[in-house]
Amino acid sequence: QVELACGTRIAASNFQVKDGRATVVTLGGKQLQLDARRVSSVRFLPQDERVRELWNSIVASRPKGDAVVVRKGGDGKPIVLDFLEGAVRDVSSASIQFDFEGDTLQINRSRVRVEGIVYYEPAQRAPPQAVCQVEDAGGDLWRATRLSIDGDALSLETPTGLSHSVPLARVRTMDFSLGKIVYLSDLAAIKESWQPFVAVGAPSPETRRLFQIRRDEGLGGGPLALGETQFRKGLAMHSRSEITFRLPGSFSRFVATCGIDTRLKRPGNVRLEVRGDDKVLLDREISAESGAAALDVDISGSGRLTILVDYGQGLDIGDQLIMGGARVIR
Repeated sequence: QVELACGTRIAASNFQVKDGRATVVTLGGKQLQLDARRVSSVRFLPQDERVRELWNSIVASRPKGDAVVVRKGGDGKPIVLDFLEGAVRDVSSASIQFDFEGDTLQINRSRVRVEGIVYYEPAQRAPPQAVCQVEDAGGDLWRATRLSIDGDALSLETPTGLSHSVPLARVRTMDFSLGKIVYLSDLAAIKESWQPFVAVGAPSPETRRLFQIRRDEGLGGGPLALGETQFRKGLAMHSRSEITFRLPGSFSRFVATCGIDTRLKRPGNVRLEVRGDDKVLLDREISAESGAAALDVDISGSGRLTILVDYGQGLDIGDQLIMGGARVIR
């Protein structure tokens, strides 16, 4: 998967770089070309939840150079991700040319399990604001500054200057609220973790199903609901869990309807903390007795939004927090 600096995400069959120009081949076989410095990251290997958490933590660390990420372990051994910081030059299906501490290395991809590349992103690099997000039938997300209908296709231009067209029959959604309202469940987390109160050894599939953060559904599956009210969008989080998003632009408010899932036999209570960058903006206890609460948190000036659902007063029993309609607003 290739992610551009503007937030566009493309499932690709091939990614190459030659002389500073990147070529992305979509799953449909279309070749897209752009400045390699407009690429935020590229993942070469499939990822499960654990590896995705490791990957997101590297992205969140904001490497001080281009990072070539290598996967180690597997085959019964714990998987770990390690990375080298330097400057990525040419990339092919066979190798990666990489400047490291004054030397130019040729990383042989048949011998080294390269997880992906995280490109260095200077703080001052900010692409133009998108006006729409287009999701196609393949699940690709295209941020667009310009849109037009050209026959039976939708033509668009991304904030990074990439031109693309999607057959109208393959357009799944067009979200023109982008730039005004963004649902957190539509954003890729840069860091995500969860921890049961009592944890022994590696978590079982049942534990993961209960504790992992859910998007647009309740914990363990099923509808995202508080009482009789169901939410199409939102998050469900069990104590103790934490998730961090990099906000795609400047936003002023974080809004959600929060409450403990009362469908549980023993609904619990949690401590909810919301941080903008590293500043605590909200710290509140939420219980089944207190009922659902409408949150409206000032996040002005924040580049990252972190939500922590911590243990309440009864260990982690029944600590299932629903955040209906969780979104950020300009």
